[in-house]
Amino acid sequence: TLIKLYDGSNAINGLLTNETCAIGTDSTGIIADYSSASGTFKVWDGITDKTGDASVTYSIVSGSVSSGLSISIAASGIYTISNFTADNGFATLRAVYNGVTIDKVYNITKSKAGAVYSNVERVFND
Repeated sequence: TLIKLYDGSNAINGLLTNETCAIGTDSTGIIADYSSASGTFKVWDGITDKTGDASVTYSIVSGSVSSGLSISIAASGIYTISNFTADNGFATLRAVYNGVTIDKVYNITKSKAGAVYSNVERVFND
């Protein structure tokens, strides 16, 4: 027998749309286009999408960015990479909504193209 029900509160959740990125490079590790490394820090209050809402504050956690990685996050929740010189990197991104802090770790690694050889001889066995 139910006597009385009470309203609960919504769960506040967040995720990175591109939490782990393997970015393509040439054989020397040079990145021509950083666009595939970007994403959005999504925030929900229950089933209501609050991403980019004025009530959400986004930031990069101080001291959490690995050496060789330049990352930023806008008020819209979109994060972008502008420089990446190491082979692997990470950063902690933060969203604060309604007194709740959500930290997510972004990981990036280089996917280097194979070396180009100009003097290659084909050998066939018949």
